[in-house]
Amino acid sequence: MNKRLINFLLILMLAIIYIVDNLSVFTFNKKSYFIYGIKPALWFLVILFIIKLPKLRGSAKTKYKKFLREWVITLAVFYIVIQVMGGFIQGFGTSPYDLSSFGILKNMTLLLSTLIGKEKIRSYLVNNGSKDTLWPRMTFAAILLALSGISINKALSLKGSFEIMKFFGETVLPQLSMSIMAVYLVYLGTEKLSIIYLGIIQGVLYISPILPNLQWIATAIIGGLCPIFGMMLLQYFYQKESKELKRKDINKEKPIGLILTSLISVIIIWFSIGVFPVYPSVIATGSMKPLINPGDVVLVKRLKEADIKIGDIVAYKKDNIFIFHRITKLVEEKNQIKYETKGDNNSIADSELVSIDMIKGRVIKVVPKIGWPTLLLKDSRNKIEKGKVEF
Repeated sequence: MNKRLINFLLILMLAIIYIVDNLSVFTFNKKSYFIYGIKPALWFLVILFIIKLPKLRGSAKTKYKKFLREWVITLAVFYIVIQVMGGFIQGFGTSPYDLSSFGILKNMTLLLSTLIGKEKIRSYLVNNGSKDTLWPRMTFAAILLALSGISINKALSLKGSFEIMKFFGETVLPQLSMSIMAVYLVYLGTEKLSIIYLGIIQGVLYISPILPNLQWIATAIIGGLCPIFGMMLLQYFYQKESKELKRKDINKEKPIGLILTSLISVIIIWFSIGVFPVYPSVIATGSMKPLINPGDVVLVKRLKEADIKIGDIVAYKKDNIFIFHRITKLVEEKNQIKYETKGDNNSIADSELVSIDMIKGRVIKVVPKIGWPTLLLKDSRNKIEKGKVEF
């Protein structure tokens, strides 16, 4: 059997399982007997088929296999630690999986059969061919296996640009990033390395009673960047260990500086978009003069209802606009506590009472003037857009 035919058959098997598992026309694919019985059986058949094929070798020499395994385990644990750190920032939730002994057994059977089957397919697609077509095969395998982890029903049900963006960040980007990492691992050491890496990361989901409850943007950042950073680190240290990286090029190729810079950039982005409990916001109006002026940046801390008191300057959202005013009175309306707010520079209180669900946080610090560049850019953009309309 030639290499092209083998690869075609493997792609066909992957496509058949994906179609049966995802298309709504197959109503039985949501049943327990399919998920925990038929589906693992299909993957075991794929595994048996691949086992009978000629064995492949990765590019890494045998003497470096232990070195690579240790690094792969370290990077998988690092990924989990980053997720847990995100959980300490954004909170944890209870596991949706059955954590009984039988439930864990069922989930692990499904996980291992799917994981081993997919990674054996990935390894064959990457390593079963000539060096001349290596990069196209790696690219194809990364995209194909990433798509195999994405629900087509969910993708087709998306409505609006925000849902599409959220789906891309929460699902597509992490899947693609993880697939790229897995492609590099099977290139080095066949499916063994990728099974270790993905098995540790995915296995935690089925045995941990609590899991990080991350916002979609945090999932996108962690899932999109961690595998790529891990691949960069592994590539650098493996090339250094195997002497593929010449001594004079070590400093030039060192990725530590780039990774630290990227991590700092990620933290700044998280801070700016409100992933942390405290986030910044630029003030555009003078309703809170003289305490807060246009161009000042305020630091806003998320808070609970019990923490709100008269005199606090709060950020609340009304008609997609954030308003920063002081609480002047607590009012009971229809057995619900609401808040009267007023700008220090305004002569009268705001026309509508503010409910707790509208309040996004309390101003804890004012940093003067540093938000002026943002206001200038916003003003320039508005003028350009207005000019286009009038023209």
